Amino acid sequence: MAYDQNHIVKEIVSKISPLLRKGVPVVIGIDGRCASGKTSTAYTLASLYTDAVIIHMDDFFLPLSLRTDERYAEVGGNIHYERFLEEVVDNLKAKRETTFSYQAFNCNKMDYDENPKVVEVKQNSLIIIEGVYSLRPEFRGLYDVMVFMDIDSDEQRHRIKKRNGEDAYEVFVKKWIPLEEHYFIVGGFEDDLKSVIKLKSTRRRAYPPVGLHALRAPYNK
Repeated sequence: MAYDQNHIVKEIVSKISPLLRKGVPVVIGIDGRCASGKTSTAYTLASLYTDAVIIHMDDFFLPLSLRTDERYAEVGGNIHYERFLEEVVDNLKAKRETTFSYQAFNCNKMDYDENPKVVEVKQNSLIIIEGVYSLRPEFRGLYDVMVFMDIDSDEQRHRIKKRNGEDAYEVFVKKWIPLEEHYFIVGGFEDDLKSVIKLKSTRRRAYPPVGLHALRAPYNK
């Protein structure tokens, strides 16, 4: 069943609100097919909370120097997971009331900037990690709530062409989408991960979402 973004965000809020009321930090992972709305959902969700933090998996895209045939053969190897484990997962698992930082990879340049962007992450009440490969098996123990966002192929094609252009869409079809699909199949997203909230987005999308203002007061911290 497909949902608009309002429904998707409300579904996630219904899962995290009881956890936030306990007064402990909540970490949510949003994975899914490209162009399914992971990033916009993360921003919409974060807008409902005064101290939410978003970490983008694109900041951990795999550098060219590590792009080998052997690496591409790994399930979910198209992300610098070693760096993510060290710089994000280890810090969040420590549950320290501190701020940590990491350098963001520039996907447009396929390299780090000469003066790399440094992202500071304060361990606030809600930490949202969004992007494909965010639910790699090594990361799953980190999350209190896991979300998998789906999209049908026609709508996916429409969104990628609109966002990235016709030429880029061909690269997605020949390279990125096959890598992601292999990761989803082997990673057990279709059948094995019963604890994952599975949501399918449609073209009907409001940003910012209409009606979600009603959720802000009772759940904001």
